[in-house]
Amino acid sequence: GMSKVSERAIGHPHLVGRTKSPQRVLTRLVAATVNYAIAQGISLEEITAETGIRRFDLIEDDSRLPDGLIASIWGLIKKGGRSKACGLHMALATPTSVLGPCEYLIRYSANLKMAFESFAQFGAVVADRTQTGFEESETTATVRIRHPLDETDGGNTGELGLTIFYRLLDECLQNNRLAGVDFLHQANAPKQLYEELFGVPVRFSQPFNALHYQREALHEPMKEADDHLYRYALANIELLQDRWLIPGSRSLLSQIYAA
Repeated sequence: GMSKVSERAIGHPHLVGRTKSPQRVLTRLVAATVNYAIAQGISLEEITAETGIRRFDLIEDDSRLPDGLIASIWGLIKKGGRSKACGLHMALATPTSVLGPCEYLIRYSANLKMAFESFAQFGAVVADRTQTGFEESETTATVRIRHPLDETDGGNTGELGLTIFYRLLDECLQNNRLAGVDFLHQANAPKQLYEELFGVPVRFSQPFNALHYQREALHEPMKEADDHLYRYALANIELLQDRWLIPGSRSLLSQIYAA
């Protein structure tokens, strides 16, 4: 039988079997996608038949579910012939709390550089297989995000995630110095729709989903910068890393496990 630890890391066996994937994503992200599908006229019964998800599975905020469920829900939305740029559309009314504890790390960071570095380090808390990176050039600072789901859900989760991340930064920065946006997928709607939302040039079929900011924005203080709250958010996120046995965790408990 499974050890208690691996059981705790996996959970929801009726859903793991359905998706053939032990990789996880925050429950609140799955719940938001289910709610969006329902708003688009798809019944919970249809969603349960397709994915095995029951309403009960979506209730606990600080938990995670198999990430393959999200692609299955987007498949239902697409089959229903819903509007094309659904990720973008959904992001307009999705609370930034869908990013889970990462939201607070970003909100209370000293500046944009710290926010980018924090997200690059802890993005896997939102979804296991998230690849995040942060790089600077002479003129721009870029945060990159990529997830295998991007290849299977028509880019909808990538659109959703990047747009919510942008909205959060827009709330937190004194001045919005966004310079450009990249998406990994092909445009799901006329390019103009994306450029109206972001107010900057948007490129598609790029190697990553990315937000490019003017480099001088990196050291501007965030509106809610707070060192104590940042450290508190960090402690909470490290505890979740240990609870979920996320690789790359540098917290005390994970070091004890590794010893």
